[in-house]
Amino acid sequence: MEHIEQMKFKPYDFQHSIIDHLVNKTHGALHVSPGLGKTPCTLEAYRQLRERGEFKGALIIAPLRVAYLVWADQIKEWGFPFTIANLRTPEGLQAWKDGSADFYSINFEMVSGRGSKKGFLDEHVTNKSIPVDTLLVDEVSLCKANSKRTKSIIKARKHFSRIHTLTGTPAPNSPLDLYFPLKIVDGGERLGKYVTHFKNRFFDSDFQGWKWTPKEGAVEQIQELIADIAHVKLSEDHLRIPDSDIEDINVKLSAAVMAQYRALERQLVIQVGDSVIDAQSAAVLIGKLQQMTSGSVYDDESEHVHLHTAKHAALAKILAKNQPVLVLTRYQSEMAAILEAFPQVQKFDEKRMDDWKAGKIPVWLANPASLSHGIDGIQKSCSTIVWMSLTYSLEQYIQTNARILRTGQDTQAKIYRILAENTVDFVVANALEEKSGNQSALMQAVKMLQRQSVPTASEPSEKSRDRFDFFSAP
Repeated sequence: MEHIEQMKFKPYDFQHSIIDHLVNKTHGALHVSPGLGKTPCTLEAYRQLRERGEFKGALIIAPLRVAYLVWADQIKEWGFPFTIANLRTPEGLQAWKDGSADFYSINFEMVSGRGSKKGFLDEHVTNKSIPVDTLLVDEVSLCKANSKRTKSIIKARKHFSRIHTLTGTPAPNSPLDLYFPLKIVDGGERLGKYVTHFKNRFFDSDFQGWKWTPKEGAVEQIQELIADIAHVKLSEDHLRIPDSDIEDINVKLSAAVMAQYRALERQLVIQVGDSVIDAQSAAVLIGKLQQMTSGSVYDDESEHVHLHTAKHAALAKILAKNQPVLVLTRYQSEMAAILEAFPQVQKFDEKRMDDWKAGKIPVWLANPASLSHGIDGIQKSCSTIVWMSLTYSLEQYIQTNARILRTGQDTQAKIYRILAENTVDFVVANALEEKSGNQSALMQAVKMLQRQSVPTASEPSEKSRDRFDFFSAP
């Protein structure tokens, strides 16, 4: 547990409305862009509530690193007078029983049990007395599906008098993503008790029920329904960060590799040397094709089959002009090939963050999954990101890019995406752009409604924007 008593946090003007929202809403959602300080703002809100005698403590549910590192680090960094207990440890569980901490943290994987084993919420959050009155779900967008963890959180919500959720990516794919995170907050009061009712009310589906598109006027209705509990803050409105630039670099695969690529695309199975590459479904096929554009692919025995290093020349040109650079890949085989080809590249290690900030590491290589949540400080020395292989997840894409697009960045950020021509790389890139535009529009629209209904003195003036349809049908 950590306990610090010298306050260092002084909110920016735009952060006051974030704090006020949490103080004044017993049930509320924060849709705040990465880099705007949602964690210290939340801590400040709870500090104010405790001064009023209205805050008993909070159970924090978050991704692994965020749950056990970020919240403790933020309490320490800003000097908040709070203690936090890690519920993965015997000491943390004892603190929960004794009620001796202010915050208690668990990761999402602890929420629900497996098999006959109960999850933390089922076992420790019951009608019996609990040491907190507040449930805080950080990165709640990870609860967008009707999963076991989501059901457990919704079931447990009745035991808390205050429920807050935090995310920078509230609807990465469509308005459908809003349903379960909002149900955690209000129990289904605004968007409907059941997701099927929500779908049928606001969406049309194809004959198979796979694809759901908003009905005419539905998006505006959803905006109005959630505007009173979903507080929006966008980084472009408040952060003085130099402009960012995204540049796509196209590379050609050899005729031989493209022939293998097209064969797998058509036949779902190919042979490369002694190895068989088998794509048993459309989803698997997309993954296999992405692996092929990255340089290697897993065969049917889970062994790497090397195909090419076509993207390395483009990477070499970027590294010759820019340092420090953060290079991203989703695949271990591509990571191994880059480490072998570029001696100056080092594998990401969070423990070496001080060396990175000091400019001692010229190139850091990481999987975006290891960076998308809970990592801050990348921007201290770096303004360049290179995507060797893109993620399909808009949330992960936005959160990872936000490692350099945040407070502390003093130079123009550059994001390179190395794409193999005439391949799935362009499909993924286009999908990310479409999803990104949709989500940005969502947050802008909700913010406009907030401004119309709840004027806030601490908010800067803003040019009026036309109302627009932010989730257009594909």
